[in-house]
Amino acid sequence: DDTAGSLGGRMAVVGAPLLVESIQAYAADERAPVEQDHGRATYAPKITTDDARITWASSASEIRNKVRGLHPAPGAWTTLRGKRVKLLSVEPWTGPEATAGELAEHAGMLVAGTGRGLLRIAELQLEGKRATTGEEARRGLRLASDERFE
Repeated sequence: DDTAGSLGGRMAVVGAPLLVESIQAYAADERAPVEQDHGRATYAPKITTDDARITWASSASEIRNKVRGLHPAPGAWTTLRGKRVKLLSVEPWTGPEATAGELAEHAGMLVAGTGRGLLRIAELQLEGKRATTGEEARRGLRLASDERFE
């Protein structure tokens, strides 16, 4: 259940001592630098705002992984009522079927339909607001029966 942020933090804890060890070995002439094979090098393109937008036709699993992979920055987002909503935490959910992007309440939870399966919206941040649980947002939004993430 790691996010990009939590994984980065764990990697820093493990990697920092290795970096110190490598620098010390290099400084003591115990290690020689090795140039990378530029022919095998790959480049990761910059993640754009459009890349971070959720496509609700994707499966619940794909959307969950996108949310985890883009948290905390730049953050996966969608829109509701014409305003941006950042999804901070989601999880697959079992319940009545819903169409892609359709919002519903199930067992007191805020859920959204996807191309395959449901997602519980555990935590989100409405544009200009603080982060909140999906349940708090559901109560505050007073969703109509046909509301959907766009």
